[in-house]
Amino acid sequence: MAGKSTVWTDPRYEYFVRQHAPEVGRGVELFKLFSAEFGPVGAGGFYAFKEFAKRIMTGGHVVPSSDARILTEDVLRVTCKAALITSDWQIPFHDAEWAEFAFEIGKAFGCDLHVINGDFLDFHSIAKFDPQIHDSVDSVESELDYAERILTESCKAFGTTVMDLGNHEWRLYRAMLHAQVGPQRLLKLMGQADRVQLTEFSYVIINERVRCTHPRNFSKIPTRVAADLAAKHHMDVVAAHGHLIGTRRDISGKFTVIDSGGMFDGRRLDYINTVDSINPLVNQGFVLYTEGQLHLFDARNCDRDFWRWAAKRKTKTAA
Repeated sequence: MAGKSTVWTDPRYEYFVRQHAPEVGRGVELFKLFSAEFGPVGAGGFYAFKEFAKRIMTGGHVVPSSDARILTEDVLRVTCKAALITSDWQIPFHDAEWAEFAFEIGKAFGCDLHVINGDFLDFHSIAKFDPQIHDSVDSVESELDYAERILTESCKAFGTTVMDLGNHEWRLYRAMLHAQVGPQRLLKLMGQADRVQLTEFSYVIINERVRCTHPRNFSKIPTRVAADLAAKHHMDVVAAHGHLIGTRRDISGKFTVIDSGGMFDGRRLDYINTVDSINPLVNQGFVLYTEGQLHLFDARNCDRDFWRWAAKRKTKTAA
């Protein structure tokens, strides 16, 4: 153990020293007894142990290690050859036609992963804001039924489907947390517990390179939040939540950053169409990750006929 620091955080170590040091002293004999009890790894080097025993016998204490969960070890990390990345469906206010196009492109380019980057459901009926007053509000049960059907199609098309939590999911998840119900129960509610991975985090990492995130922050300037996150985490970033659209490199020039829009139908959203706001217009979009590159599909600047032709050509080439 020479050259390494030993951290004594087990309360048993303190108890052992206090029990035996008065009989054998703080020298070699105590060190041998300690090594026999806890092994050489626990004992460390003699001189370091001697200082530890001295500290304990002069009134010091062991600082116990934390039992709290190490969250960074539970980040959902996935691998794939190609991925379709969608977000902000806000079911039942989704755009089925745009979703079908996204699935068509994803399948044609061989995506074996579909990442749903937050806000898959809207949960408007349990939001802290006023309910939608200009139309009927779908119940949670109705939204979950929509979700189950869409997830079924996703699993058929791509095999692996993963979801992270957006602010809309937190509307339900907060209520479930109060009842001590975890994310797997949410999947069971949608009938997809065996086929879909849902992380309780708001981001997923693809191939240790791409961070798909539904961030807490918002900016009116497209890609600003994504660029800040890329600088922080040193990886490409696909950001949802803001309903903005845009792609560029971050300030270092090393990382691609994208605001990916969403799969919602803006015409159906109450808070956009019934009151004026200086917030930017919302944008539909999704991202294709293939051959190590991220490609943004912007509904307002997307030649769907061309991409359908390219998709068919890609399918024929693969065959």
